[in-house]
Amino acid sequence: MSGVKNFHLKYEFVLLLSLYWSFNLKKVFWVETNTGIQSLRGLACLLVVYFHVVGSETTGLKLELDNGYRLIADFLIYLRMPLFTFLSGFVYYNYRFNGDFSKYFKGKARRILIPMFVVGSLFAMIQSLVSSSNGGLSGYEWYEIYFYPFAHFWFLQSIFTIFLIVAMIDWVSKRNDSVVLILALISVSVFLVSSSLPDFFSLNKTFYLFPFFLLGMISNARNLKQLSLLRLLPVFIIFISSLVVHILGVLDGSKEDRTGFLSLIIGLSGSITLLRLCFHINVLAYIGGFSYTIYLFHVFGTAAVRIILSKLGIDFLFIHVLLGVFAGVTFPIIVHFLFKNMRYFRTAMLGLR
Repeated sequence: MSGVKNFHLKYEFVLLLSLYWSFNLKKVFWVETNTGIQSLRGLACLLVVYFHVVGSETTGLKLELDNGYRLIADFLIYLRMPLFTFLSGFVYYNYRFNGDFSKYFKGKARRILIPMFVVGSLFAMIQSLVSSSNGGLSGYEWYEIYFYPFAHFWFLQSIFTIFLIVAMIDWVSKRNDSVVLILALISVSVFLVSSSLPDFFSLNKTFYLFPFFLLGMISNARNLKQLSLLRLLPVFIIFISSLVVHILGVLDGSKEDRTGFLSLIIGLSGSITLLRLCFHINVLAYIGGFSYTIYLFHVFGTAAVRIILSKLGIDFLFIHVLLGVFAGVTFPIIVHFLFKNMRYFRTAMLGLR
């Protein structure tokens, strides 16, 4: 698979565009309802799934650096998880900590830690048994996968810690928005040195994501979703300019620096820009409604498609990417509907009551 470098992206784009007009998909995918946040969640899901389909030199399709699909994934590397976290902060602001720490902790533990343990264990077990899968437990003892960054489950460790931190901040400050703003400014400095922090329970990644979560809260508090286009213009220019600088760096072979200043600027300005543009796309809003389940289970679908296609001798990258993303989105949705009404499985697998 890694030997397949070239593909005709322009022809594939024309094919998709033709299908779009042939089936008049615009009427299906575009609606005028207030689904902007859910649509952004859906977009964030697609970015994450696409990244795990394409992967790196050692994961996913194991594409080389100059491959077109790999380049697209690398272009968006500073936007994926920051956007995901930004939206978590935006939504949290509507359901801020109310003072009952026991109830709050139990709720977050049920929603985040239990699926992390159950689904993470299942993922690790499959990885260690299926020879065609990537990764496995190389470099890990079994108990370590619950306390250190492991696969994509590191985000659950980080977001759980963030929820605890912001709850304590809200409790001490009595939900004072000015305190959140001050801490957001401080968190920028911590972000820039976060890679040097311990990786126990993904602490280093927690403070990598923290500014974006706080910005999400601030954006909700200041109603940046309604920011005038004139005021958005400087943010938009900063986002596009910094993204272009990053893209040129990727094309030049520069190594990624997720805790660098450029990464911070792209993540912050990109999140605000997308929030304000706030497109309303029905299919993305639908996907966004399953964002947590998709994050948990998408790798099962993407890996299964990759293995099956490889066994069938199909090495056309466009098919791998298209079906991989499709499976990475649809498989978790099927899982959600399968377990949501099953008393114990809905908690173990989905974190639901």
